[in-house]
Amino acid sequence: MWSDYPNPAHGRNQGSPSDWNTTVWDKKNMNLVAFVQNKTTKEVMQVEMISRRNMVASLPPVLSAISDITISEDSTTLVVASATDPDGDPLSYSATADTSAIEFLVSNNEVTVKPLINWNGTSVVTVKVTDGFSSVEQAFTLTVTAAPDPPGAFAWTDPTSENDSIVVTSSNGNDNFLIGWESSVDPDGDAVTYKLAISHPPHSVPGIMTQPFSSTSRSFAFAEFIGLWPSSLQMINRLNYKFNVYAYSGSDSIEVTGTRQLFVERSGDLNTESIGIPNTFVLHPNYPNPFNPETQIRFEMPYAGNVDLSIYNLLGMKVKTLYAGQKSAGVFEFKWDGKNDHNQSVSGGVYIYKLQSGQQMQMRKMILLK
Repeated sequence: MWSDYPNPAHGRNQGSPSDWNTTVWDKKNMNLVAFVQNKTTKEVMQVEMISRRNMVASLPPVLSAISDITISEDSTTLVVASATDPDGDPLSYSATADTSAIEFLVSNNEVTVKPLINWNGTSVVTVKVTDGFSSVEQAFTLTVTAAPDPPGAFAWTDPTSENDSIVVTSSNGNDNFLIGWESSVDPDGDAVTYKLAISHPPHSVPGIMTQPFSSTSRSFAFAEFIGLWPSSLQMINRLNYKFNVYAYSGSDSIEVTGTRQLFVERSGDLNTESIGIPNTFVLHPNYPNPFNPETQIRFEMPYAGNVDLSIYNLLGMKVKTLYAGQKSAGVFEFKWDGKNDHNQSVSGGVYIYKLQSGQQMQMRKMILLK
């Protein structure tokens, strides 16, 4: 059988011209043809049709709709895409968003949606499925609701070393020991306050937690450490003071990074009295009494702690808070000008002033003349 194969009119020669063992695509009849041909006489020795091309087009996959999703800030969500392919082709998945603040982790048909930390808002998320020939997409709205964030991390600034030590004598009680820390910044722009905690490891004795304050440092007179010395540990002359600071914004808080410890040694039989610190909790009579327009209220603290000094009428209703917060050991004096918390003058009569710190409480009477 004579043939003009291979002929460009019939298609591209797929074989090796050296031996003419070849295949050719018969594009006229849409056949793949294999044959052996004598390269000199061009006689076709053997011809075999291998296949006929299927001209039916691949059908696109089908992807089910995805409902809108709402999550809280700093959380993630999992989307399980439901897709089928009419031709049974393998499927691959991907996802995009209209903001760079959302990242994705795709595993088969499972898409983990991960908004960036502290981001909130609304974004259109598009899930795409492809079978290698065509693709389809489904979009949904992701809403990330705002949530309060804790204050940012912060570290100690003073002292620079983790451990320090001092020796308190009768002559250096007024020397100072400073602790300080960086400002903590709230991601939401809320105000940040701090609380200072003092403990005495390894001893299991009650510690101290201050009222909130806004400064980023606290200076202690050496004498204050003697005043802070727990009564149950008076038999020892060396004590560890461990400091912790907590930053607060609303109900969220974070602890300072790292620790600071001060080992305090008191020389000889040094006690609070020898360095001018009171030995007892005392609320003194106000002076003058009766008074008009103002009077002085004096009290003594043998230890540091939270203090509340307030004035009440005879019905037990609070009239004025003179002080509420942390005080070191020492002697303190406050003035009352006969006005309430709204800066309004109160009527003349008998008033009660009360001092409380922990379980300690004392009250006295005074008379305001009009």
